[in-house]
Amino acid sequence: MLRFDGIYRSKLEDYSHYIRFFEDGTVITAYSKTSPQSMKKWFVKDSVKSVGKGNFILSSIRIKFTTTSISGIVEYDGRIYENKMVIEAYSYITQRKFIREYEFIKLDLT
Repeated sequence: MLRFDGIYRSKLEDYSHYIRFFEDGTVITAYSKTSPQSMKKWFVKDSVKSVGKGNFILSSIRIKFTTTSISGIVEYDGRIYENKMVIEAYSYITQRKFIREYEFIKLDLT
């Protein structure tokens, strides 16, 4: 089940990739070295930071979305599990495909 009461994080070498879903179908993504708690202040739909934004399509345990940022476009296709997701993505920015696991982190986002 997709969760809206926090964010999904994939830890990379010295930073993390974050994904936040909204109940209206909006999704935003960002790379950051900051903690999830410090991101909640600006990781919102109307953020002026350089986040990727798009809309997701959910069907059962599958999710698809494409985000666009000032850097370019990334396409995502994944499976949702209880408190994690596994996403296969293609970045038109780097011309690379990647697969990542994202853990869910519950946050008070109000």
